[in-house]
Amino acid sequence: MQLKPSMLQSCLMAGMNAVFSLITRFTKNLIAEGEVKLGRYPKTMLQERLHTQKMALPKYDVVTRSVAPERLFTVSCHIAGSGITSYGKGCNKKAAEADAAQNAFLVLDGKI
Repeated sequence: MQLKPSMLQSCLMAGMNAVFSLITRFTKNLIAEGEVKLGRYPKTMLQERLHTQKMALPKYDVVTRSVAPERLFTVSCHIAGSGITSYGKGCNKKAAEADAAQNAFLVLDGKI
């Protein structure tokens, strides 16, 4: 039996909807508890938050950089005029900046 493209598309959509429902059911509690974060990149989220609060944009600086074989970057995230400076670590500069931004966001929320 040969499937028509429209039938194949319907089957695929039904399968995707079933998978989405299953994933949502298993992760709903984790999302509600903050264990799983859905959304944008932490630097973007921080910048948007600061913009809405009319605060200065963050400035990122590399504090330490280790060499191979275990590269590790430490980055500071400073928000001028707020007294907030957070730090983040990562295996590259981008990951360290994201960690620092996430930590700054938590400071703004009063969770740290």
